[in-house]
Amino acid sequence: MKKTMAIILLMGSIAGFSAAQDLNGFASDFEAMLINVTRSVSPSLQMNALSGDIIGDASISRVVLALPALGVSVSDGIAPIMKPGAYEWSLVSFPKLIDSKLSSDKLMLDIIRMAETRLVPYPSIKAGIGFGLPKYWSVIVTGMALPNTFSETIAGMAGDTIKQMELTAGLFNLGFEARKTLLQDSRTTPALSAGLMYYYGGFNMNIDNLSLSALMDGGIEIPGGTIDMNGKLGFSTAVHNIGFIVHVSKHLLFFTPYAKFSGIWQHSTTEGDIDVNVFSGTALNVPIQASPEVVFSDFSSILTTGFELNLFALVFNMNAAIDLARFGLDLANFNLAKMYGSGCAINTGFRIQF
Repeated sequence: MKKTMAIILLMGSIAGFSAAQDLNGFASDFEAMLINVTRSVSPSLQMNALSGDIIGDASISRVVLALPALGVSVSDGIAPIMKPGAYEWSLVSFPKLIDSKLSSDKLMLDIIRMAETRLVPYPSIKAGIGFGLPKYWSVIVTGMALPNTFSETIAGMAGDTIKQMELTAGLFNLGFEARKTLLQDSRTTPALSAGLMYYYGGFNMNIDNLSLSALMDGGIEIPGGTIDMNGKLGFSTAVHNIGFIVHVSKHLLFFTPYAKFSGIWQHSTTEGDIDVNVFSGTALNVPIQASPEVVFSDFSSILTTGFELNLFALVFNMNAAIDLARFGLDLANFNLAKMYGSGCAINTGFRIQF
């Protein structure tokens, strides 16, 4: 567990010892890695900000209460720079470094390779409320906040070493939809509504007491000595989604299929922060500082389709949301070696309607 975490978080910094001869080359490699990860994560967090929606009725006349719902969006990897031939490494080939450190654990190596270039899940949790307004209008509000104290508890369960690194992570999302019912659900017609939406998603993660020697039981042996590293790592993002939505649903006894189409302008700002020292005894002490920022603004068209099971006042919902421009999940090749994904989310949960 500790070795795997060290490799994932610090693979760039491991090269710092040999970088004494060419610090510029190392700095270039490390910054390229950090910016590549940041650019790859940003679009996926945009999709994640929209996941967790479990209100399938196109028309709301009274009040619906969405209990905390689970959503999972997927991306096509967080570090495409790790693909063979994607980048010319100046000092140390990071892919070869990972291969050497995990050569005896093929399953973990496959998982890391999948996360680098093929598929990464992003979980989400949301609660919400919807209520009807006069003249066939309705409003839906969803959101959830997971404070840093929650992540501290989870980190503490992973063992003393992880706890001492002072790892914290926070999540906050909030969404609004205002829509007007254009057609009421009847025996011959489905319910149809249209409206506007705004969703915000924010995520941050910080490691305030990073120690390579604690993670790797004394440091890492490389030709010429043993290296150690300490310092801080951080990552934060803010995502804004603004757009329109068209929603159709049809009650068939206790079963309600539905579909939604959303045109969304997405704007995200993702920032990375690193402030560490790589050293070996007193012979070498290389400070590394970088703060890349990546800003994305683009337009997405998202199709959501799903169903609800009406169990009196309790309603079960399951749906899938697909970014029509980026969707590429190949369910036919569902294994670690061939599974790819991008631009989709799966959501499920219960709600109470009055």
